Amino acid sequence: QSSSSLQPAEHNDNGCNVKLDMSYEPVSPIAILAIPALVVDNGIALKLLLPSVLASQSSSPIEKFRNLMGTLYGFAGVAHLADCLLDSQLLVAAG
Repeated sequence: QSSSSLQPAEHNDNGCNVKLDMSYEPVSPIAILAIPALVVDNGIALKLLLPSVLASQSSSPIEKFRNLMGTLYGFAGVAHLADCLLDSQLLVAAG
């Protein structure tokens, strides 16, 4: 089971901040083992990839977004592949 909440943006001189809180209850052992990998993945995305994409002036904003999302979806795809190859509760629930 998962839940999430989105709080209103706070405006400041440099843009706005959005806070997203998410939670879930892992069911399978792979979901429990994935938590550290997801924390590292999020840290890499927010601390390394996002700033480098935003700092790059050689491409348009849509191209920066596409590159970032492609990288993030690549990491997610690897995680889903590992889940499918192991004991996937999502596939069991889907039948």
